[in-house]
Amino acid sequence: MAAGDVVSDYSDDLAADAYMSIQPAAGVEWVIHNIYCGATCEVYWSNGSKEIPIFSATGAAWISGMFSHCTNGKYLKVKNKSGGASDFGYDGIITKQG
Repeated sequence: MAAGDVVSDYSDDLAADAYMSIQPAAGVEWVIHNIYCGATCEVYWSNGSKEIPIFSATGAAWISGMFSHCTNGKYLKVKNKSGGASDFGYDGIITKQG
């Protein structure tokens, strides 16, 4: 994939209290525009050892219009807080390809 291409993922049946990391490989950078939560969720900005909570929703949610710049060392994490498995996803653009 090249800079300017879409980056996206869809996690089927993410377990309760599990995380979906929105983290590019080393040397790659993404701008994330949307996060799709199929159930109650929390979203964090992370450096791998610490997290800053930036969003939470009770029930399904669509977080749109984001411009979150993600690298391998600073990235987003989505946590399924629903108590059961659910679907989650995201999309954005590759801004730098290692």
